[in-house]
Amino acid sequence: MAVESPFRADVLRGKAALVTGGGSGIGFEIAAQLARHGAHVAIMGRRREVLDKAVAALRSHGLRAVGFEGDVRKQEDAARVVAATVQHFGRLDILVNGAAGNFLASPEDLTPKGFRTVVDIDTVGTYTMCYEALKYLKKGGPGKGPSTGGVIINISATLHYTAAWYQIHVSAAKAGVDSITRSLALEWGTDYDIRVNGIAPGPIEGTPGMRKLAPEEMAKGSREIMPLFKLGEKWDIAMAALYLASDAGKYVNGTTVVVDGGLWLSRPRHIPKEEVKELSKVVEKKRESDCSSFVIFGDQNWIANIFDRYLKAPSTRFEEMDIQQKIIHEMTRMKDENNRLRIIMRQYMGDGLASLTLQDVSNLEQQIEFSLYKVRLRKQQLLDQQLLEMHNREIQIPGEQSNYLCHMNLAGEQTQAAAMVDPKPFPLWDMGSQMYNQDAESSMTALQLSPQLHECELQPLQPNLQEANRHGYVLRL
Repeated sequence: MAVESPFRADVLRGKAALVTGGGSGIGFEIAAQLARHGAHVAIMGRRREVLDKAVAALRSHGLRAVGFEGDVRKQEDAARVVAATVQHFGRLDILVNGAAGNFLASPEDLTPKGFRTVVDIDTVGTYTMCYEALKYLKKGGPGKGPSTGGVIINISATLHYTAAWYQIHVSAAKAGVDSITRSLALEWGTDYDIRVNGIAPGPIEGTPGMRKLAPEEMAKGSREIMPLFKLGEKWDIAMAALYLASDAGKYVNGTTVVVDGGLWLSRPRHIPKEEVKELSKVVEKKRESDCSSFVIFGDQNWIANIFDRYLKAPSTRFEEMDIQQKIIHEMTRMKDENNRLRIIMRQYMGDGLASLTLQDVSNLEQQIEFSLYKVRLRKQQLLDQQLLEMHNREIQIPGEQSNYLCHMNLAGEQTQAAAMVDPKPFPLWDMGSQMYNQDAESSMTALQLSPQLHECELQPLQPNLQEANRHGYVLRL
């Protein structure tokens, strides 16, 4: 339901307006609101019966209105209607170009003739009306005071801001309308003090266009994806026109006002808000870290950034470990939200893991379980090899925290997993479904362990990681 107008009832008193396409829909509402706010209004359309009905409706409310039959595609009609309006009211102050043509058509089914028809009405028709109205609108001149010239309002759309299905013809036509708006605003604003602006409506309920292009079931779906969860009203567009036509918009020139409730900016919410909060915690921790690991999975390279997630205190590391487990759990459980989960994975780990299918994840889980078993069997053997003696040093990890990087071979393909341990002697930590030191809360999930382990040696970290922690080591299995 429309609310009361915020404008004074006489804000356009003494003005004369011509509205093309004013016999129905948005055009009629604009004509009605201009008239209710003091303007004398002429409406132009191709169908006499529609014009007569519209004029009768306006006059029934005591509004001064007249209708002229004509086609905006024909220059002679445009010239005749503009002249008739000036003759009837004695002046022309406001031109609203609302005439438009539209229908749904895929590009392969849209003939050049059909494409040209829409462009002729929307783009060429808009320019033709502006051209014929210029002589009456240019009341001012170079250097004159504000608002001495007339006002032009071109009705556009948002379709061409990105792209719209089955609307290539309208998108092209309205892009041309926006270009006309900007060009005339520059040149006629400079030379004749004429302000030229546009309005780009979104989906407006109760219009012929909405009924033709969006059946009721589609309209209901549109409400669900709109930021304001509702369709617009014709009144909303008319209020924008009043603003631009009145002195309230006297310094607005060359812009197209989008009145669509934010729809053209809207994107579906793939991740629930509560889950985003969890994601943000990880992001903040990543920003505080200087170091990240480069992970190879199969033949795909992707940045995991697991390494720097475990540089905080044990309690926060455990919290992050739970998030990792949640990802794997969600990918296997929520089959119907596979696409959403891929997006979540990209938030954490990049495109590598996000490209896995559900079957890949299932296989990966089986490999992980087998790896855990194999790793535990190898633990004692690794210790028995006395890795510490291989480097002639006792590994007492210095500093508050140190980082290890675990490399495994998986059928000839490298997999890497980052591990974090507290400042404890090396023999105190274990590898398995989780990596432990003596503090259980500092454990972490080893997501990329291999079931096929090979010989092991302890080497210093690669140079790029040495900068992050000069006392770390690489454990090669």
